[in-house]
Amino acid sequence: MKTIWTQGISQARKKEYVATIKNSTIVLERLEKIISDYLEAVELEDEHPENYITPEYPFRVAHQAGRRRELKKMLTLIRSVHDDRPESV
Repeated sequence: MKTIWTQGISQARKKEYVATIKNSTIVLERLEKIISDYLEAVELEDEHPENYITPEYPFRVAHQAGRRRELKKMLTLIRSVHDDRPESV
């Protein structure tokens, strides 16, 4: 589990908080599916040929790259919950 999940949580509450997150599988699985769908939609938007012929193309590419990066970051965070390795950043 990434340490960002417990940033700002007191040591006294940390164990309980981690247990609560790890027991939230249904919500986390649903959230992972929603974010994966968003990511797929972003990637599909890139495939439209009309996107390549506009003057805003470089800005669009940068924007889409940022969206993909953030969605992948969220997926990594969610998937880290059931990662049995020691806490990572």
